[in-house]
Amino acid sequence: MAEFRFEVAACPKCGAPVRAIVERLVCYALLQPADGGGHDYADETKVDWNSQHVDVSADGECLLLCECDHVWPTAFEVPSARQSAESAYGLAHPSTPGDACGR
Repeated sequence: MAEFRFEVAACPKCGAPVRAIVERLVCYALLQPADGGGHDYADETKVDWNSQHVDVSADGECLLLCECDHVWPTAFEVPSARQSAESAYGLAHPSTPGDACGR
């Protein structure tokens, strides 16, 4: 069974099929002490893959992309879950870095 069903599954501008869906996730940019006090970026970012979710608008729409990188909004549903897109994907609660060590 399909994971998603889109109201507009082809690009309205060029007619190409959907290639990607816009999602959000949380990243943590690591810091290091700076010379003279304060902090600087440590040139490393940790990605919290457990926070990944479809970016759903207040209207219950997602954003899709085609092979030409055109972006368009569309309503969608998640038939395999038999629930609305907003309840399935709209309320992600990312973990925090301290969760891994229990502090």
